[in-house]
Amino acid sequence: MDGLAEDIFLFEGFRLDPQAGGLFRADENSVLVPVAIGSRAIDLLIFLVKRHGVLVSKDEIMTAVWPGMIVEDSNLPTQISALRRVLDQERSNGSCIQTVAGRGYRFVAAVTRPVREARFDCPPMIGNGAHGEDRTSEPVTPFTIDVGKRRRLLRYVVSVAAPTRRLAVTGALAIAAAIGITLVLAVGEWWLWPTTTPLRSLR
Repeated sequence: MDGLAEDIFLFEGFRLDPQAGGLFRADENSVLVPVAIGSRAIDLLIFLVKRHGVLVSKDEIMTAVWPGMIVEDSNLPTQISALRRVLDQERSNGSCIQTVAGRGYRFVAAVTRPVREARFDCPPMIGNGAHGEDRTSEPVTPFTIDVGKRRRLLRYVVSVAAPTRRLAVTGALAIAAAIGITLVLAVGEWWLWPTTTPLRSLR
């Protein structure tokens, strides 16, 4: 289910987490302590807990827990007894595992799922991740500004830009004037330059 940790079950002060090592019990400080129990008993418990409240037959259990194996009929009751010794220690209203004579077994304790813990492996990315993963992000709220603020902002920009523009125009005019004066002086000097050869050069 979405939002729930898969294959992790909570019941009667226990946490069944196969990937973390099996069965855990909460002590008086609510600290989870591993419970020493055989791997076959864990497989049987997982099968029953996943179908809690449902009556499952001996044949179903044997096929799931001992697939393709020929085992003695006593193996199942032995593993059921091992589970009851662990699960029913502080239980006053009967066993967690109910026996229905001639039909099978039913896990009757209330079972819940923990909420999946949030992961912080890497910061969220917009678009596809480095490995092609579809990474989503929070929807971005578009920036808006009301008309009054927009007008005040525009006036401020104009007021800041106007002196700069005037300074640029004034500088351009000054440069143009200097160039014009230089050209006038150059043309006047050329115009007034004597075109006749001085007399002393003819002697």
